[in-house]
Amino acid sequence: MDDMLTMSAKEVERLQVCEMLAKKFIKHKEAADRLNISARQTKRLLKRYRDEGNKGLISKSRGKPSNNSLSEELKQKIKTLTETDYIGFGPTLISEKLREVQGIRINKESLRSFMINWGLWQTKTLKPRSIHQQRQRRQHFGELIQIDGSTHPWFENRGDKCCLIVFIDDATSKIVSMCFAQSESTQSYFSCMKKYIKTYGIPLAFYSDRHAVFKVNKANSDNETQFGRAMQELGIETIYAHSPQAKGRVERVNRTLQDRLVKELRLKKISTIEEANNYLEEYRIKHNQRFGKKPMQDIDKHRKVFPSDEVLEGIFCERYYRRLSKNLEFSFESTIYQVAKDLYGLRDKQVMICRFANELKVSYEGKFIECKKFQSLPTSIAVSKDNKTVDKAPKTQPWLNVPFLRLIDRHASPT
Repeated sequence: MDDMLTMSAKEVERLQVCEMLAKKFIKHKEAADRLNISARQTKRLLKRYRDEGNKGLISKSRGKPSNNSLSEELKQKIKTLTETDYIGFGPTLISEKLREVQGIRINKESLRSFMINWGLWQTKTLKPRSIHQQRQRRQHFGELIQIDGSTHPWFENRGDKCCLIVFIDDATSKIVSMCFAQSESTQSYFSCMKKYIKTYGIPLAFYSDRHAVFKVNKANSDNETQFGRAMQELGIETIYAHSPQAKGRVERVNRTLQDRLVKELRLKKISTIEEANNYLEEYRIKHNQRFGKKPMQDIDKHRKVFPSDEVLEGIFCERYYRRLSKNLEFSFESTIYQVAKDLYGLRDKQVMICRFANELKVSYEGKFIECKKFQSLPTSIAVSKDNKTVDKAPKTQPWLNVPFLRLIDRHASPT
């Protein structure tokens, strides 16, 4: 009795065709069409069938290691790197780092299989996804920019939590601007915005959530935030999402950054906001090369004519209004300030307080005036401004008469 043979479905089909071909029930051309191989290969199979019988149709590579398999020495090296340099990394990111740093090429799925066998990776059960209506991308670069802030332990246990501000182009999914800040505040968005505008120009629209930085969420309120006021002066439309899924692209990028960027910062041994901001441009270019897409229409919608640096500084400052007392004093954030003594004509006048990133200035009729801290107000409760504080701009806008702001009409008009 012949020994039992184990054959695959493909080999069984070849056996049936070769039996019919040997008995001349079909011709070589028909046999080749059935097996989806060439007539020449069919003749080789028939010869092996006649010489060796059923055994001749079994693959010769069965039971042998693949020619492309990794050596045990290389596998051990990859395992050591995974357990030391790349601990906590996912298979996809490790395969990229092995190719980029060590010059080792390994498929991410092969690596995933190895890591599961080594006990370094656990398979994940896919959760049923919620179905949401898909929104088409904008067609042009600069037509819509999605913005968001992500508070996360970016430096792991090497530093405190901080916030990463991210600007994503909707048409290309490219990161156009990003920066680290202590919290998700108006000034952190202004800082990121200035860098973005100087690099690309003024976009047509911004898409954000309803965070207090962007929108006053009090019912029946006509007030706007400092951010909204700045966007209005630059002629940028602001669109507010009603759910995280609505601005899914920037949310997904944040999730990717919370994995990849954290690992990159660890490899670079970066633990401060200043060091991280210096590295972000290098990472941004690499991220865009990996995840960026081409727009449907190769047209840049950014407005290249924008205000001068001086005017931009005036736009991207927080503005508040106070009325001077008879002693030329006003209070701001639990502190009393006093204007220079010789400006008695300013008694009972309204002044504009301009808070920049690193300083506070007082303006009256377009000119900055000298003032100094006079006295801190006694208070039993410490006054602190968190990142949920709404910076309201007044309904009346006397700043329209400020000379350096009137330049906006000339320099920032849409083209």
